[in-house]
Amino acid sequence: MVSDSRDIVHPLIYSHPETGKPVLCFHLGMIGAFVQNFATKQQKIFSPEQSQQVLDQIQDEITKHSDLIYHHKYLPGDFIISDNLAVGHEASPDTQLPRSQIGLRVMHRVTIAGKHRPKK
Repeated sequence: MVSDSRDIVHPLIYSHPETGKPVLCFHLGMIGAFVQNFATKQQKIFSPEQSQQVLDQIQDEITKHSDLIYHHKYLPGDFIISDNLAVGHEASPDTQLPRSQIGLRVMHRVTIAGKHRPKK
């Protein structure tokens, strides 16, 4: 997979460094293209249309399993921590409404250095 902002290529699926379970690593809004066989000389870069089809299939697969999706109803003072190596995040449309409708929403992101780099 190629990031659209930095042309960085990394695997779509890798092993979680703590659990060893397979993990999807992608951002719906930041994928420039998918690369098939990226670790070999026989690479094939997907067209924008092909890449969008893959993204649509991934999103459809995730959203059809509603038991895998957590929606948080924010209340004043909420504090949420997630393992971004194992949890996807997508802001819901209601969090993008004007401040006059939903009040002030402050989000701070903290990145904690890991022990391992993701690998194929």
